[in-house]
Amino acid sequence: MVRVDSGGVLRLDEDQQKALQEEGRVILKASAGSGKTTTIVGLYLHLLRKGVGTHEIVAITFTEKAAAELKERIYRGVMGEEKLKEKERIVTALTHAPIGTIHSFCASILRDYPLEAGVHPDFRVFEEVESDQILTEAVRTYLDRLNSITFRGGGGEEVASFERAMEAMGHSLGEVRRRVRDMVRLGRTFNRLAEDWKVVDPGTLAQAVVRLERTRDPEAAMADLLWGRGILWKAYWGGWMRRMEDLEGRAEKVDSPWRENLLEVISRLKFYISTLIRCRDGREAQERLEEMLSEISLRGFRVRMADPLREVYTDFRRSFRILRDDVRRKLLKYLQNLHLVDEELALTGDFLLLAKGAVEEFEKQKGVRRALDFGDILERTYRLLKESPRVLDDLSSRIKHIIVDEYQDTDLLQMRILELFSQKGVQLYLVGDPQQSIYRFRGSEVTVFKRAPRTFSLKEMTLKRNYRSRRELIEHFNSIFSHIFPTSSRGEFEITLEPMEPAGGGVEAQGEPVEAIVAVSTRAEEAREREARKIASRVLSLLEEGYRAGEIGILFRNFTHVGVYHRALKEAGVPHVLLSGGDFYSSQVVSDVVSLIRYLLFPHDRTSLLALLRSPMVGLSDPELYRFFRMGLEALDEPRRREVEGFLKLLEELRGNLYVMPLRNIVEDALERTSYREVLALVKDGEEDLANLRKILTIIEGIELGGIMSPYEVLEQLLLRQEARTREGVAQVEVEDSSTVKLMTIHGAKGLEFPVVILADMASGGGWRAERVLYDEELGYLVPPLEADERSWRRTPLYGAMKWYIRQKEHEEEKRVLYVGATRAKRKLIYSMAVKASSREEAYLEIDFARDDGTLASLLLTSLGLRYIRGSRTEELQEELQAALWEAGIPESPAGEVRPPKVERPPEEVLDISEAAERAAFAPPPVSSPRATGVALSGGVGLGEVLHRTLAVWRMGEEDPREAVDRVGLPEAMKEEVTEHLHTLQGSPFLELYRRLKAEGYREMREVPLSGVVGSGYFQGRADLVMVGNEVYLFDYKYSKGGDDEKLREMYSEQMEKYAEVLERAYPSLVVHPFIVVIPGGRLLPAARKGGNLKKNIYRDNFN
Repeated sequence: MVRVDSGGVLRLDEDQQKALQEEGRVILKASAGSGKTTTIVGLYLHLLRKGVGTHEIVAITFTEKAAAELKERIYRGVMGEEKLKEKERIVTALTHAPIGTIHSFCASILRDYPLEAGVHPDFRVFEEVESDQILTEAVRTYLDRLNSITFRGGGGEEVASFERAMEAMGHSLGEVRRRVRDMVRLGRTFNRLAEDWKVVDPGTLAQAVVRLERTRDPEAAMADLLWGRGILWKAYWGGWMRRMEDLEGRAEKVDSPWRENLLEVISRLKFYISTLIRCRDGREAQERLEEMLSEISLRGFRVRMADPLREVYTDFRRSFRILRDDVRRKLLKYLQNLHLVDEELALTGDFLLLAKGAVEEFEKQKGVRRALDFGDILERTYRLLKESPRVLDDLSSRIKHIIVDEYQDTDLLQMRILELFSQKGVQLYLVGDPQQSIYRFRGSEVTVFKRAPRTFSLKEMTLKRNYRSRRELIEHFNSIFSHIFPTSSRGEFEITLEPMEPAGGGVEAQGEPVEAIVAVSTRAEEAREREARKIASRVLSLLEEGYRAGEIGILFRNFTHVGVYHRALKEAGVPHVLLSGGDFYSSQVVSDVVSLIRYLLFPHDRTSLLALLRSPMVGLSDPELYRFFRMGLEALDEPRRREVEGFLKLLEELRGNLYVMPLRNIVEDALERTSYREVLALVKDGEEDLANLRKILTIIEGIELGGIMSPYEVLEQLLLRQEARTREGVAQVEVEDSSTVKLMTIHGAKGLEFPVVILADMASGGGWRAERVLYDEELGYLVPPLEADERSWRRTPLYGAMKWYIRQKEHEEEKRVLYVGATRAKRKLIYSMAVKASSREEAYLEIDFARDDGTLASLLLTSLGLRYIRGSRTEELQEELQAALWEAGIPESPAGEVRPPKVERPPEEVLDISEAAERAAFAPPPVSSPRATGVALSGGVGLGEVLHRTLAVWRMGEEDPREAVDRVGLPEAMKEEVTEHLHTLQGSPFLELYRRLKAEGYREMREVPLSGVVGSGYFQGRADLVMVGNEVYLFDYKYSKGGDDEKLREMYSEQMEKYAEVLERAYPSLVVHPFIVVIPGGRLLPAARKGGNLKKNIYRDNFN
């Protein structure tokens, strides 16, 4: 937040003013809400006052949106500076000032020095999707070439590695391709320099594990045993020994007939633990563990409920179960595969050689297209600066200062680029907060921030004053996160808490600053539904307390279960909007505009043409696109052919205006002449799409007004912004809009703030994720071999240890995600979680938070010391959980269990579904999957998919099926079978109904896309619609060789119910009749309906 006085002059506090005096060689830790943007603006103005030119200051932001906001605030600051000389000249120069993302900065360097960089002067930038497609093709081409050499009996190192990889993967070329592609993707995300890629070293991995000094994790202990000195192994079993001694002491004090039996079991277990503590060899450890499992068992050992030993016995049984699970599922399984470690390392070396070969092929294919992707922009710039001292000297003579915002989200390669400038005397000013580093999935590493003081010889300074949140909230943040973040950093990816200080005159508010909503059930779905209803109830009460809807943000770790909360809010009558957070530049509207510009500039770009023909500008269906690209315009029906011809002529006309008119005007012309806006207005979420359209047009206009006149450069800027889309908010129906509650991801909310924040679905997520390729930018790659069944990969000790180490990094980032979510709150923070209780014994339920350490809820609760609770009922568990939170200063939120009443609304205006469906019949973006399974035919296409393609073009009842089959262009081997199946529809109940509807004046629409939030998640599909008045007959075709129709109906009724629900939500006046059409035979199966607008059994009334 930029603070200015009434005269427009920037106001800085003491810490910010001190930070300005150190105008170079500084890294500034700026806590949440501490005014880092204010400080950056102040620094920029300070440099201008000293006579530094705008062209001598490079300001790097995470997104172009942030860059535009920073430039605007600097402009306002300049206008408020009374003593600034040559103010008008500076204001003019700001228009062209180098303020933008690291990608735009590097792209400008490559444009200025194309010859030295070895790039084409007019290189274009690939979109991420297109780059991934070309990578996939490059991997396929490269491995196919090696495969053909192998068949011819050729040799060479690459061929030998390929043969060994094929053998290890069960001679599955697909498995080899997937692993090579994964290796390249991971490497280019975390370390784009292929020459740095390496195979993991077991010793280095062991040292990294030991540095963390965690003794409760069996994988860490095992890694230390095999490749270290056994320190963690000894400590791990030492912890279990102390636990057994504690239980033994408690049992000795209890008078019970079962005491001696329990003491004997504990004594035997202590004996095996003592032998394991002394083990220093993996083979020996495996033998001792197997003996322990075979000798010790609790089978048949029961202690009665009323026995005084019951509590000690229950604790021992739980501890033994945890130990047994660790041994069976982890330690023993890994040690049994100990002999595979050398094979695993050799296999990884083979795959690494193949990955580097695939990268070379990838570079060739990009060179042919004269294109770079976003990773190339950074990589080529780094190589240029490193290998061309003259270029670096030239740039360093012109650039005096580099200011980097959000430095905690910088990756290793970006750090190396900055390091080269720093070595030439360029003054660096780095600003960020390691506590908010949450973009590791895009290559960012918190270690980069932690190493910066040593790497660049920087002075560390801190901003602690929080101007965002009320005092009580700041005290809560300091208290709770002092337990969540480690007190001392044991690994470079771990951070310690930087406590915040409340700013004087900060936010004041009434009521509890922190609350908790808890719902407990033995079923996760039921618990989540109860939580959602409680949230809806609490939101209603907040509105009654005087908060506006727009002041409430409901934040999620991810949107996996967002449908449950959306439905609860809707039932309660809460006005709300679901914001996709960081997806503005990957939204369909923006993709359509970018595809239009790309095709106008590159008329041979078939991918862009495909996207345009699928978009609302034309609206071709998948079958129509298939025919058009396979057989040309003549394969389309007459109306469609005329429409496509007219659109292609329009594109040629627009291309002729590229260098005559502003690009925004050209795009506007295309939208106007294709009725693009009108179509958007008819589809679901049209209001948000239109807002996105207005926003992208404004952005294009801003780029052009900023001095970029070439359409190529405008496209480049848009693609660069797409790369940083993770933080670019969609054009809402604005975030600041006061009329709706906002549902967002925590990542999407970064940089925003709300008076009230509800962290919802905190218990979602976590769990072990097996991966076919492991990669760490420090350690290297690991590729495990396949199991004998060739369906999964073997978990060797090396795999387990490395996976554990990577998981620790992910776990630390989850702590930072929780911090970011919580610190968005200004007045009130509400933690909300749906907790599933599990049955461990006949009469008890339990919740083990310590074992589920991958969720935000477990992070919060274990930090409060609540690791395990047990009770006889879910109500008892919920009461105990709420009591523990209350003791920690987090009272229960006044959210009732009662389902909120529905709010009566005025009748909605009924739209013409015929027109809407006709104009909206374009495929949702951008990847489609086969609709039906069935019998696999040539090319991997299912028979169900082929039947759908043919039915989409067949004029039912008016022409022979053979004519439709010929138009689709199927291979000869498939034509007869498809034609035979379609012939069985002649005279069928399905075709009889079609003829009857036609006589009543029906209107049919083929392959209409239906999508929306149904149940607990997003749903999309396609079906044929036939309309008669306000009734819609919905048909979906299912291939079945025969069998029980009732089973088929049961299998697909839920899918048909979703189709019907999507239609009825959009058009409440409709009566929807969903049918399953069975092929061959054309039998009609009316889908079972749970409700909706179905007023009669159309099947019974017409055919019985």
